[in-house]
Amino acid sequence: MQLMNLKRQITYCISLCIPKRKGRWTFGAWMGGRFSDNPKAFLDYMVKSHPEYEYSWVINDPDSIDKRGFENVTFLRRGSFSAWKRVVTSEYLIMSHGSRDFGKYNWNGGAKKIYFDHGTPYKLYGLDSFRKRREGFVEKLRYIIKMWAVKLEHHADYYVASSDVFKEIIERTLCTGKATIIHAGLPRNEILYDSQKRIELRKRILSRLGFDDTVKIILYLPTFRDSGKRCFSFFDDAEKWDSILENAIIIEKNHFADKFSGDIVRSNRIFKGNEFDTQDLIAISDMSITDYSSCFFDFLITDKPVLLFPYDYKDYSEIERGVYFSIDELDCGHVAYDDLSLFDMIRDFVINSWPLSEKQIRVKRKYITYESAENSKVIYEAISNKSN
Repeated sequence: MQLMNLKRQITYCISLCIPKRKGRWTFGAWMGGRFSDNPKAFLDYMVKSHPEYEYSWVINDPDSIDKRGFENVTFLRRGSFSAWKRVVTSEYLIMSHGSRDFGKYNWNGGAKKIYFDHGTPYKLYGLDSFRKRREGFVEKLRYIIKMWAVKLEHHADYYVASSDVFKEIIERTLCTGKATIIHAGLPRNEILYDSQKRIELRKRILSRLGFDDTVKIILYLPTFRDSGKRCFSFFDDAEKWDSILENAIIIEKNHFADKFSGDIVRSNRIFKGNEFDTQDLIAISDMSITDYSSCFFDFLITDKPVLLFPYDYKDYSEIERGVYFSIDELDCGHVAYDDLSLFDMIRDFVINSWPLSEKQIRVKRKYITYESAENSKVIYEAISNKSN
């Protein structure tokens, strides 16, 4: 690991000497694994609003993606010479996970880098996820090495914070130095402000699942456990949950890092949502349930009820990853600590629609202050003004 970090530092220094082509923007996400998330949403805005620039996307398998609407974008295979050449000569690099979005080595030196991350942090991340285990000489040494690696991997010129709360977290965990933190929401969340698109998505997804538009959609988005421990799943007792889902369904989508892959019990009312884009599911749902997923903050935009389900809060906060916020800080009026109370709350929601609570309004105001329907525009203008 240390040798690889040294190699990445060397390639970074070499790339500082290579001239950049003005107006060349290159995008990547999920270490080359996906054409999605904030970089894709930002690219969509840029292609439509600023066609004068040259755009590229680096991905592991360019032939596997739907390129409709992105005909003027060049898709390059991650690890190829053409991708390397495009990255090393780009004026701007846009990423979701860091420099590895573009390749094994770091050839990002000299480019203006925009780091979106892949969510607003609820659980500890970056250096904070490592800092809590810093005890003894060996752990302190590992922390120093980790700090160097994080700084190298996530170094950027621009970061995005949806509130002052997250601005402070970004400054501390990602070692931003002299970087600019833009006050804006995430580009992927712009769809949540588009009421017409949300209606169309809802009809299309419900039709695929075999339901009409009158059914209530409950979205369950659990996060992963560093220990590999399995998360709570509605499929573990599907028959019980089916019994209270009259005119309602549950869509359960696991975190991509969840190591568990077990058999799914057949249910007429509970569905796996991994085939759907997360933001699409957020856009169409009537209620969200999560333990510690950052999607909690995205769902606040919809003004639909959020149910917190921190069933293993003590273990998660003390032994697992840990979280930035207490349950009281994020309480939107509905919290279940075990499946019995969860059962009662879901049954109540199915029978009685829940109004937007004052608690949720306060949480939204504090934690997603800068979210708007024009996140991408705000971000571009901030970058453009800084560059000029």
